[in-house]
This record gives sequence, C-alpha cells and structure tokens, in this order.
Amino acid sequence: MTIEGIPCCLVEFLSNDPHGSCYLSLPSSHRLNSIIESTDAGTWEWNVQTDELIINERWASMVGYTIEELKPISTKTWLSILHKADHEKFQRVFQSHVLGKTSFYSADLRLKHKQGHEVWIRDHGKIVTRTEEGEPEWFSGTHIDITELKQLERELKSSQKTLQTAQEIAQLGYWSFTLSDNSLTWSPIIFNMLGLSPKTTAASLSLFKELLHPDDENLFEDSRERLFNSKVFDKTHRIRHSDGHYLWVHIYAQWQQDGEVLVGTIHDITQQKELELELLNQSRIDSLTGLANRRYFIEQIERAITRSKRTSSQLSLLVIDVDLFKKINDRFGHSTGDRVLEKLAKIMSERVRSSDLVARIGGEEFAVMLPDTTINDAFKLAEELKEAVNSQPIQLKDNQLSLSVTIGVSSLSDENSNWSSLYGEADNAMYQGKKDGRNRVFITK
Repeated sequence: MTIEGIPCCLVEFLSNDPHGSCYLSLPSSHRLNSIIESTDAGTWEWNVQTDELIINERWASMVGYTIEELKPISTKTWLSILHKADHEKFQRVFQSHVLGKTSFYSADLRLKHKQGHEVWIRDHGKIVTRTEEGEPEWFSGTHIDITELKQLERELKSSQKTLQTAQEIAQLGYWSFTLSDNSLTWSPIIFNMLGLSPKTTAASLSLFKELLHPDDENLFEDSRERLFNSKVFDKTHRIRHSDGHYLWVHIYAQWQQDGEVLVGTIHDITQQKELELELLNQSRIDSLTGLANRRYFIEQIERAITRSKRTSSQLSLLVIDVDLFKKINDRFGHSTGDRVLEKLAKIMSERVRSSDLVARIGGEEFAVMLPDTTINDAFKLAEELKEAVNSQPIQLKDNQLSLSVTIGVSSLSDENSNWSSLYGEADNAMYQGKKDGRNRVFITK
C-alpha cells in the first residue's frame, strides 16, 4: 500500500514506528507530504528486487512529462532520460552506496528534457529496506532541479577567468610582510608602478612610509594599528612616484600563517580617483561660471551656520542679481548674457577671501557666504562689488555694455537662525533695492 506513490514501508521507515502498521490515516503522513511539496522535490522509490519504480508528478515534470506519459515506469525509463555521458558516473556512485562505502547515494546528473534541452538535477537516495537475506530491497530518494545553480556556476567560472585576465592587464601588484623580522617583499609590478628598480631599491616598510603622501601618514598609522586587531587591511592611500607625482592606490591584505605573514595587493586606481574627483567637482560647480552651484552652496552655508552657532561667530550673506538681465539677453543674445555672468563671476571671485564662497544660485542670481563677517563689513564688500561691476563694462562689437547689480545683505541672528530665513531676508533686501531703482546695496531694516 502507498501514500500518493510513497510505499508504506517508506512511511514506516521515516516515521520510525516500531509496530510496522500502515500509516495512511496518521497525521505524520500528511506532514511528510507537506515537507516534500515544500522542497519542490521529485521523489522516487525503486524496488531493486522487482524493478518497480514509483515516482511523483514533480519527478516527471522536471523533464517535461506527466506520469502517464512515462508509463510503464522502470529503470529503463530512468536510463532513457539520463544523459549518456552521466551513465558511468551514476553507476559508480550508486554502487558505492550499495557496497556500503557511503551512507547515502548523491550525484549531480543531467537529464534529457522532453523538449530536447538538458536539465541538471541533484539526485539523493539510500537503501531503506532489505530482504530477509539482507539484500537491498527498496531504495528511496529525491530529485532537486539545480539547473539555475549550474548556470550560475558557469557564469562564476567565466567571471573568475575574466577577472584574472583583467588583473593581468591592470598590473595588479602583490606584496607580503613578515611580522617576525619586519621584512617586506614587492612583486615586480609594484616597482614598475612606482618607477623604481628592484636592482637599486629594496622594498621596506620605512620606504613605503617615506613614499606616502604627508596627508595620509596618520591615516596609514591608524589603519596599521587596527590591522593588528583584525584580519583584513583595506585602505586607499596616495603614494609618491619616483618622478614626484602621486598615485592613488588601493591596498588590500589579509593575515596568513596564523597571523605571522600579511599578504596583499596594491592596485593603481589613479585614473578612477581622478574621474571620481572630476565627477564630484562637476556635481558642485556651475559649468558656465566655474562658481559653486546652488546645491553645494546650501550644503556649505548650512555647515557654516552650525559652526557659527557653536562658536558664537558672525556669518553674513550677500544675494546678488544682475539688473535688467532679460533685456540684455533679448537685445544682444544669450551668448552676450553668458559673457555677463562669466564677467560677474570673475569680478566677485577676485574680491573675496579664500574662506568666502561665491555661488551661482539661479539664472542671473549669485550669492556670497561670508564667515566671520559682520553685517557692516558685508555691506562694505557689497558696495565694492557693485562699484567694480559698474566700472567694468563688456566690450561689444560697436559699443560698450554697462552693467549693474543689486545686492541684498543679511546676517545670522536669532531671527535669521537657518539658511531659509537668512536667504529670505537677503533676497527680500535685494528686491527692495530693485524697487528703489536698482544698482543698490540694501539691508532690510
């Protein structure tokens, strides 16, 4: 008697009932079926004495069939769908289990799907009953579809090969450091990377520290100290080439031989770092004027506000707008308008301190952050900027284009305690100046 294709003897074996009674009506049978279904496993039972082979629907569907399509089912059914190249492998591992060399039978095998393609399965099984003479009788087991897993394995092997080739192309250097005698060895690639010759230069920890960028020395020492309390070293540093310029290198290492030897790689990532810095710069800079853009300016002034509150220092803001800019664009064209913006950016950049920050925060609107500056000093600078703009017209083909700006000034206070209120007051002051006739510096009272 069977439970949905599972012999009673197998249920008896799995339930470990010593009385050997039938388990069709017991809850454990339902639990067993639920477990099998949840694993998406195909099940099989084979009576080696009678060649009776019992399978479930999942076993058949893995290769595109129904149980009815496969009947009559026997070992011939199994061998007909087993890939010919795997017959010998199957026989070898199966016989090893029969002879008692393994506690169960297991193999990854290829089966032929009804539609012609291959299906990988992981076949597990074992002897569950024997005859009175001790000969194997019933075997039972499962099939798990591992086709996707095998595909991933192939992709991983391909990726590993590609990675190995890429490392050779990238000239990834390797090194080792022995703790007992503080000796350091470099591969030839590292010497080439640094413009050095192994014939005239000996690798050493002191040489490496000497070549480090001064700004990275403390970072390296901190990393080195943490390394002795961990298993991995993973840092990016700048290191000096023999011709004087600095390379960005990524250093990765792990302890080997019970912490006696540190083995690692060094990879020149200068181009990558330069690209990262360029992209970072582009995200912060207005492409037309070369000034800070609005997003970066707000980030910086919010930090400055926090710092000013903490240190009780002054912070002022100028908001600057080009007078009649739309008329300039409409009359002379956008290329002339761009020249105006570039000219103003140059005038402002030449007249502020290195600690100040000038930004283009709108079409023709600029802002200047002035740390450690009172509102009176900010007003004076605004007047200087206004006069400088007035005195430097743009030369056109037939005449000169006079320029003017209107500037609003605000300063950090209890009433203006954040970016929005600080900007709002300076912006309102600037618009008040425009209402009063433009070409003015204005502070809202």
